[in-house]
Amino acid sequence: MTQNNLIGTLEQSWDLLAESKDPQMLPSMKFLHARLEKPQSFVSMVGETSSGKSTLVNSFLGRNFLPAKARPTTGTVTCIEYGLSERENYFAINRDATFEELSRDKFLILSEHPDKNLLRLKAEIPGEKQNFKGLTIFDTPGFNSIIAEHEEVLKEFLPESDVIIFPVSYRVGFGINDQELMTLIFEISEKFGSIPVLLVINRVPDGIYETDNRIKEIVSHAQDSLHRKLEYTLIHSSLPDSDGNSVLPNATNLWNLVASYAFSKERNLQIAQKTKSFIISLLNQRIQEINGELDAIAAGKSAIDVLLEKKADFDHKAEMSYAIIDKTMAQLQRELPRQINYAASLIMTRVKTEIEDSSKWVDMGACNAFVSGHLIPFGTRQAAKSIEKYIGDVMEKMDQELSEVANTSIQHLNNDAQTIDNPEIQKVMLNLAGRCITRLTGEAATSALRGLGGACGVSAGVGNLAKTIVKRIGNLFGKTFSKEVYKTIGKIFTKRVVTAMGAALQVLIEIGDYVWEASTWKNKYLEKTSDVISKWETEVINACETKMIPEFKKENYKNVTEVYDGLKGVVDGLIQEASQERSSEDIQLLQNKKNTLQNLLSTLEE
Repeated sequence: MTQNNLIGTLEQSWDLLAESKDPQMLPSMKFLHARLEKPQSFVSMVGETSSGKSTLVNSFLGRNFLPAKARPTTGTVTCIEYGLSERENYFAINRDATFEELSRDKFLILSEHPDKNLLRLKAEIPGEKQNFKGLTIFDTPGFNSIIAEHEEVLKEFLPESDVIIFPVSYRVGFGINDQELMTLIFEISEKFGSIPVLLVINRVPDGIYETDNRIKEIVSHAQDSLHRKLEYTLIHSSLPDSDGNSVLPNATNLWNLVASYAFSKERNLQIAQKTKSFIISLLNQRIQEINGELDAIAAGKSAIDVLLEKKADFDHKAEMSYAIIDKTMAQLQRELPRQINYAASLIMTRVKTEIEDSSKWVDMGACNAFVSGHLIPFGTRQAAKSIEKYIGDVMEKMDQELSEVANTSIQHLNNDAQTIDNPEIQKVMLNLAGRCITRLTGEAATSALRGLGGACGVSAGVGNLAKTIVKRIGNLFGKTFSKEVYKTIGKIFTKRVVTAMGAALQVLIEIGDYVWEASTWKNKYLEKTSDVISKWETEVINACETKMIPEFKKENYKNVTEVYDGLKGVVDGLIQEASQERSSEDIQLLQNKKNTLQNLLSTLEE
């Protein structure tokens, strides 16, 4: 079926689908329509701070559009939509879902110095390059900034990318942060399907090409981290012009390679097939809803008491779920300080043993270099990973408990439906059970499409529709954090722990400038080291207690509320239908709507 045919089918069913009581139905329809009418491809620029991501975007646009300086400049995610607008527009997308138009100057200020309410920036850029029309580029902060402030990049943008561009500076090489980010991309690809990754070796000196040993080293390390071969391209440094002004690098080959992936015939076919499957799912969902309405009308008021009982059960299960979350968060509040304290004591014990080794160190400088440059950073990473695993295990156990509560509720719903003597009420209960199971397993089309429009708007959110799948996150309903997501959160935690220690270690690094007598430097150095580790311990515990655990609690409360409110919404719709007196004409009209949707469904499934 062609793209135009799919648009026609969606438009023919529009009014009937829009009557759904599911609040996600209309946004899902708009998203699919926009994706069919204006096909887009999504490219994520990710990499270490100052690796040249913004400069590569500027080279595509042919002008210095984004700030690009020697120091880090990108402070937030910037979405650039190319070739779909007739004029240049700038917007701020805020965390409270508001959408604000900006001046060019304000856009530039926020791109470097975002305020706390800003989620991301968006720019609509007219363009004459027809083969790039619909390309949407997400320029992200450096990896350190992503880890600390932009978890959204890790959890949302990367899985939905058509192409990932990964710049690495030739002079800096492929470092530990690059390795962590590339490993994350590998893990995401394992879960969501392989995503093309284009390695860009940036700022390559003139005369250096693929045979260079450093180039080979960077490519080798990147492929080891990604666990597969990847395409790479070199971007050579550009000399200033005759007036001393900087010149954008020639990245034509890179962007042509991007286009070959992002706009391939194979991908367009995948998008058409995926869109078709989603439209089929929306039609099935609405047909199931109408069946429920017809069943509730037939059962009449006799079904209301049973439905109210089920709604009360959902309320009870939600309260049980909140209690499970509270119990889990209390466990983390109680145990994490102990875990962190134990980790700090282990680090200090190892440091003390090392410093007091009389035969190993003859001066403080060498000892300080080893302790601050290797021993403490290594110990900190080991400690963070141990704590990370503990958090993941605790959260996974919580997810299992939440799943058991939800599953029990659905089992009761199914079992109770089978024991009802009244066949009309039984049909209502079976319809309710089927719709609740669809929601709880994340199989509803509106669940899969939720959020793909993003705050950028339905036509410019994140999402490679060809790779969009029903994300059964966790064991419950596609809403709880999964082991994979907790692994990502663990990496965020690990990065914060390591960063906190890095800041604290500046004290030790600086004391290397002092000259102490051999008889006294060990005791003084031990005292300083103890202070540093103690300060780190306090900061990490404070971050866990005041930031991380409250965030976990808030997000899980939100997830439980959304899911059980959705289930109760299904019940409320059935109660509303059962409460109303409907004429035979009204019933026939509903049946006609169902028949129309079924005919459209049959056409799609042929």
